[in-house]
Amino acid sequence: MTTTVMPPLNTSLPLSYFGLHGGNRKQADTSSSALPESFPAPHESQAQVIREAKRFNVADCGRRYGKTELGKRLLAEKATQGARTAYLAPSYPMAHQFYREMVDALHGRTQGNEANRRIGFPSGGFIDIWSMENGGDRARGQKYHRVVLDECALVIGLAGIWEKVIRPTLTDYKGDAWFLSTPRRGSEFEAMWKRGQGESDEWKSWKLTTYDNPFIDRDEIEAARKQLSEQAFAQEYLADFEASESDLVFPEFDASLHVRPALETWQECKWRVVGVDPGGGDPTAVVPLGVSKTEHVHQYGEFYRKGDVAVDDVISYIGQLNNLAKIDLIVVDPSAKGWVEQLHRYGYPAMAANNARGAGLESVRWLLQSGRLTIGERCTNSISEFGSYRWAKRRDQDTGERYATSTAEDNHADAMDARRYAVMAILNGLPSGAAPRQPIQFHRSGATRFGR
Repeated sequence: MTTTVMPPLNTSLPLSYFGLHGGNRKQADTSSSALPESFPAPHESQAQVIREAKRFNVADCGRRYGKTELGKRLLAEKATQGARTAYLAPSYPMAHQFYREMVDALHGRTQGNEANRRIGFPSGGFIDIWSMENGGDRARGQKYHRVVLDECALVIGLAGIWEKVIRPTLTDYKGDAWFLSTPRRGSEFEAMWKRGQGESDEWKSWKLTTYDNPFIDRDEIEAARKQLSEQAFAQEYLADFEASESDLVFPEFDASLHVRPALETWQECKWRVVGVDPGGGDPTAVVPLGVSKTEHVHQYGEFYRKGDVAVDDVISYIGQLNNLAKIDLIVVDPSAKGWVEQLHRYGYPAMAANNARGAGLESVRWLLQSGRLTIGERCTNSISEFGSYRWAKRRDQDTGERYATSTAEDNHADAMDARRYAVMAILNGLPSGAAPRQPIQFHRSGATRFGR
């Protein structure tokens, strides 16, 4: 939670700046008595953001910029007008903390209900306070003039929560939304921020650094610059997405770089390896990888189907690939009992995959970083998994906050697993009976040469 020390309300900045978008609302009260002085006036940078705001607003903020204070003011000012508003936090502890801070700041001018975290105003307006844990389901069915979503980069499934839960709550009143957060590379918050950088009539985004808060001592910021690593300072103070940490397993993936046409046809590849991940209850994924004569790895297609999938369905797809050009090897999730034997009956070279997940992820990462792995644009499911494949989250027992672990989530990973199996086979060398046998050499030192 960000708290910034600021001077009392500056009546030279009218509160009407905060009365944005939406119909059937009371006119903004621009008098200095509308809110208590405990709500600081927007500083110059915040005032500019408010003036430039559109309906959906995304603020990428450095530490101590004052984003949560801005969120408080946006909500309280609107609720004072009689509007229905909501604050959404990434966790229950943060939602509760926000409730207590708002009640204290309003100095008894409102009626708070801690049981359901609603703060009511004499005007009839109110602020609901929700957590976005469990998909924000408790906010379903509500109607709001304004919503403020805080620390969005920490929220798992932010895009889905926005599209399926929060956006519909703004329909009745044509309400507006504010997304506030410090950066996290590869997050869905970053995707929303990029949307606001485009030519949109409804979306607007800003990059707001600690320097933009005039009440933070510049000498203190410079002292932090000297004490922190360049990456940490860029993330925490300069709101730099590229420097920030990511909970994506493969933040290196860039569709503009890695989604490309193949260098050679499937028939021209010197190796053709297929990874298979039977889904059970999850989607079943089959990923065919080809290695070009210049030793570039390309994904030529995908089989991706939800629900129960019979091995015969997979074999039919593999048969289509094999009819185009002989497959050198098929590697199958080792937990899929009987699949390798079934493939052998059809005459295919098949084996259980190397399921060393850490080494497999590192291998795929190396290929992405070195530019030696590309994916065909028609592999839509495989491509979409890169945006949802994240490190598993755990909850700190003391603080209640969620943090990323070094274990990848099992969900959103079916094509990821199938590709990982095939990559490991390629890098480790094909087994006897599949030619050629020489492995691609994997040099952790950074030398990215392929074995011949």
